[in-house]
Formats: sequence, C-alpha cells, structure tokens
Amino acid sequence: MPVRLSPPTHPPAHGTLGLFLREHYQLGPQWVGYLFTLNCLMVVGLQLPIAHRVGHWGLTRSSHAGVVCVGAAFLVLNLGHGAPWALASMAVLTAGEMLMSPTWAAILMLRSEGRQRGQYMGIYNAAWSGQMLFAPALGTWAYGQFDGPLLWWLCAGAAGLALMLHGLVLPRMLVRE
Repeated sequence: MPVRLSPPTHPPAHGTLGLFLREHYQLGPQWVGYLFTLNCLMVVGLQLPIAHRVGHWGLTRSSHAGVVCVGAAFLVLNLGHGAPWALASMAVLTAGEMLMSPTWAAILMLRSEGRQRGQYMGIYNAAWSGQMLFAPALGTWAYGQFDGPLLWWLCAGAAGLALMLHGLVLPRMLVRE
C-alpha cells in the first residue's frame, strides 16, 4: 500500500507577501500565484504603453510616480482585508515597477559615457537582480521582527525617503552639461 503524504497545515509562502496573505488576509497559497499572474499580465499588456508615456511625462516625473506607486502599494495592504486589497496592491506595485524600470534605465543611459555604458548597465542589472536574491531573506527577517502591517508601513516610509532623495538628486542628474 503506497504511503500518502498529507499537505502541510501551513503551506510554504513565497516571501513576506505570501506570509502576510496567509496570516492577515487568511488567503490560501494559490493567491501568491494569482497575484504574480496579475503582475505578468499587466507587464505583458501595459509595459510598452507605459514606456511610451514615460517619454511624454519625462524621466523625473515618471520616476517619482513609480516610487509613489510602490510606496502606495505597501499602504494598500494595510488599508483593508482580503483578496480585493491584495489585487489592488499588486496592481499598484506593478504599475510602479513599470514606471521605474524604463525610467531608471534611461537615466543611467543618459548619465553614462559611451564606452562605459555597457558596464554601467551591467551593474544596474546586477543590482536589480540582486534585490531578488536578498529581498526575500531581509523581508522575512523583518516580517518576523516587526509583523506584516508594521513592515508595510516601514516599506512605505522607505519609499517616501526614496522620493525625497529623488527630488534632490534627479533634477541635478538630468541637467544637460
């Protein structure tokens, strides 16, 4: 007779969002998949139109809007409870990332010298990829120390700090010499 394993009582979560969805929203692990599917569908459907709009809005305004969206996405998680709030948070987060990604790449291209451009882009991509490596470990540690709602407030505060720094640095970076 084959041995049948029962599923774990608490399925493994994928980073802090999965933990939060399970512990605070009482949503099952399938919601991590639903949210990442929403993320992917938005990127496939909206990345090109948003990148086109960045050209009209300007790099500074687009970067600021992206940072505001990312910070707001964390706050949305604290504003309500349940699947609609999780979906809204992921939609706002994805919009912010779609605004920031092409904007920051364009800023880097404008600021780097021709022969060094590839090296700068490599460092930028390594840093962007590195956050995928370190963020889950740092996030789950902070989640364990502070709990989900406080962590999201801290993340929103970090976005506010980033917005303030952008306000100081970006105008000077984008001045043509």
